[in-house]
Amino acid sequence: MKAIINVLSSLGIILSIIIVFRSYQWLWDNLINLSRIGKYNTSRLLIRLSLILSLTFFIIICAFSFIYLCISLMQISDSLNLIIHSKTGIPVQWHQLNVFIYFSAVTYFSLGYGDYVPVGTYIQYIILSQSLISYINSGLIIAFSYDIFKKLQE
Repeated sequence: MKAIINVLSSLGIILSIIIVFRSYQWLWDNLINLSRIGKYNTSRLLIRLSLILSLTFFIIICAFSFIYLCISLMQISDSLNLIIHSKTGIPVQWHQLNVFIYFSAVTYFSLGYGDYVPVGTYIQYIILSQSLISYINSGLIIAFSYDIFKKLQE
């Protein structure tokens, strides 16, 4: 049973990574299309840009939440210790999906409250990759928004 859970969790992690990369491809395509516009209604542009960004945030936060959930299900060995712990030392269980979503959102937006902390090298690398993705996302948003609004002012 444990082997089946590990295989399914690994497939879930791979699927989540694919979803993250596909969402970036979707974000990139939509931002490119928005930057190619000529004269455009500013309010429609802002609404469309806000929807694109909100959906991208939601997809990435949910995908990483699912990765954290799959890792907590795997529990390969005690030495790897891939479970996210609170500062009180109480482990987060797999059925506490709201904690994984909360932790993913706090990590994505670089808030870092400190009420939940990663324990283990592998989970720290995954969290580092989520933080890196959020910084890249912010840079893309700023660059394309500047380009779009510069074209609108011309």
